[in-house]
Amino acid sequence: MTDITPAEALPDAPQKKKSETLDFLGFLLKLGIIVFVIRSFIAAPFNIPSESMMPRLLVGDYLLVSKWNYGYSKYSLPFSVPLIPGRIMADTPERGDVVVFKAPPSQHQ
Repeated sequence: MTDITPAEALPDAPQKKKSETLDFLGFLLKLGIIVFVIRSFIAAPFNIPSESMMPRLLVGDYLLVSKWNYGYSKYSLPFSVPLIPGRIMADTPERGDVVVFKAPPSQHQ
């Protein structure tokens, strides 16, 4: 009987050495995809720019808005990319709901 240590029994496996930069870029890509999905289809943060919701909501308050309650449209995606035709899974708001609208484009002259 010969004494073989576990390190000698296994053939040398090629060691893949990734650079830290590639690992970091891979992490950033995965993080970007997760943030894109969450902000496009689950929830998004907004702040209140004017006193239109006073006295309940004040200027500068922050809201975390759920996006699945009233369905999805092209405005659910960043930059209003037209990937979703019309409105899918649509529902109507109920009394007491706070609704967030897309701001109209500003007119700089």
